[in-house]
Amino acid sequence: MFEFITQYLPYGNIIDTLLIILLFIFIAKAVSFVFKRTAHRFAAKTSTVLDDLLVKAIDRPLLVAIIFLGLYYAALDISRLAPYRGQITTGFSVFFILLGTIAVIRIVNAFIEWYMAEIAVKTKTKADEQFMPIIRKAAYATIGLLALLWILRQFGVDIFTLGAALGIGGLAIALAFQDTLKEFFAGTYVILDRPVRIGDYIELESGERGYVTDISWRSTKIRMLGDNMLIIPNSKLASSKIINYDMPKHEMGVSVPVG
Repeated sequence: MFEFITQYLPYGNIIDTLLIILLFIFIAKAVSFVFKRTAHRFAAKTSTVLDDLLVKAIDRPLLVAIIFLGLYYAALDISRLAPYRGQITTGFSVFFILLGTIAVIRIVNAFIEWYMAEIAVKTKTKADEQFMPIIRKAAYATIGLLALLWILRQFGVDIFTLGAALGIGGLAIALAFQDTLKEFFAGTYVILDRPVRIGDYIELESGERGYVTDISWRSTKIRMLGDNMLIIPNSKLASSKIINYDMPKHEMGVSVPVG
């Protein structure tokens, strides 16, 4: 590239490298400008905020990717770095994997924000607000694990053997944390089946009464009438008899014996 500059001008190789970098910076700015204008025109015709969130999520990683692609080609164009092209390629591959991981996470966040802003507010249940943090963390962990395996592959690690080892390790972890997993699945059942809801006034089989203030992945918090907090594991709550005074409606009947 730019052979004339390299051969006939002093410091031609340096000028060639700088021209490559400047060219890709210009391309990045042009692509970002066109992408924003086109996306904004499209977004103006829709009533959802999803497209705006996606544009915001993709724009910065796209700009950085094009600039660093220029830096990659510029590094390959430097003759003194020719013996290290393999290491340069590996280094930039790892960077692009990390950049792609960040872009995917930003896209996932855009979808979650859109769902919470336009879908969750229209539902009568609180399950969306309770499950979204868990879904977000699970998505982050999955994306991060896939990115890590891809990076290890760049360094020649056999990811299939590693995956088998992780599967065995995951089984061992699951056995070690079986009580925690039991509480998690019990909490999932409570949230989905909804025998109790946040704000309900309930009475447990053991006689405690109070208002449900929080249902987390491991336990449920009940504020008793004395303003004390009762914390009960989800597995206990899911397997016990409960009187819910707010179901099927807030009004309730009370039998009063008259002599």
